[in-house]
Amino acid sequence: MARSSFAALLAFATLAAAGTRKFTVTNKCSYTVWPAIFTGDASGGYPETENGWEAPPGDTRTFNVPDTWTAGRIWARTQCDFNSGQGSCLTGNCFGGLVCDQTQGYGMAPASLAEFTFGRGTAGVDWYDVSIVDGVNVPMSIELSNKCPEASCKIDLNPGCPEELRGPLDKDGKVSSCKSACVANLDGNPMDSANCCTGSHADRPQCPVGGVKHYDYFKKACPDSYAYAFDEDSGTAMYGCDTNAEGVPDYAIILCPAGDDGNGAPAPAPEPEPAPAPEPEPAPEPEPEPAPAPEPEPAPEPEPEPAPEPEPEPEPAPEPEPEPAPEPEPAPEPEPAPEPEPEPAPAPEPEPVPSPEPSTPTCTKKMRKVRRPTLAA
Repeated sequence: MARSSFAALLAFATLAAAGTRKFTVTNKCSYTVWPAIFTGDASGGYPETENGWEAPPGDTRTFNVPDTWTAGRIWARTQCDFNSGQGSCLTGNCFGGLVCDQTQGYGMAPASLAEFTFGRGTAGVDWYDVSIVDGVNVPMSIELSNKCPEASCKIDLNPGCPEELRGPLDKDGKVSSCKSACVANLDGNPMDSANCCTGSHADRPQCPVGGVKHYDYFKKACPDSYAYAFDEDSGTAMYGCDTNAEGVPDYAIILCPAGDDGNGAPAPAPEPEPAPAPEPEPAPEPEPEPAPAPEPEPAPEPEPEPAPEPEPEPEPAPEPEPEPAPEPEPAPEPEPAPEPEPEPAPAPEPEPVPSPEPSTPTCTKKMRKVRRPTLAA
């Protein structure tokens, strides 16, 4: 009986191995994390490992999950302390302590989640995504060994998280997590919320992406993640891998895939919230308009100054009167020629008359000295 029971168990184990997916969880963060697993639908089976463990930097764990695993999730917990028995974690905490409870240990938001549904009803398609619908705590990625696409949120969104979404500070004073608008309960009623797509917003037409606050902050930084309840329309939220065409893949879940605490790239700055429009202040009563100032009289145009009379041309200096030429001294009148003495008539010769003594001739005019006129000064 015992031998037949052992043979049956061996056959079941062989069958299970043939219908499994190989999973590897690797911690590339520079700090210790505590990975956790939860199965939402027990009918699809459970992974072949415990639901929680401690993973120091560089730790890797490999295990199998059934190819019918349904509504499964894996996430990282941070800053845990299990020394007091039950213990707790700062982010991603679950019921059950180190090993999360099989039925209630689904983990608390905010936390980044790797989600999976295989097998039954999927027509040979494995569905998977990195969900940040509940917020983020640790960057992560899902990588497949075949050609099927990767799902991820590799950027650390905590440093730039909008203030109204910030989780508690860690032991170093840094923001430990970033809530979604739904988890932060920004609209005040999680049971009827446009951010959560609940109540009157439960259907896709009533929950458009434009009504989800801060959606762009998460989706622009992590375009290959699932960022709100109906994010399939983005085309980069949920991924399906056709195992018939691509083969059965192995799955690698990497925490902090960019290394360096997940800060592979700076998180985008949060979009500023539009400031509420200020209430209009009552318009002040109009002050009486002051009487218009009289228009200034135009200044009289200055009369043109009369052109100065031209100064009289200076009279030409009188030309100096030419000195009168000195009157020529009158030429001395010629002395009259002595009248010829008449020849004596022949007479008897008289007795000789004695000759008169010679007389000195006289001038008829005396020479005058002409006086030159004196020129005026």
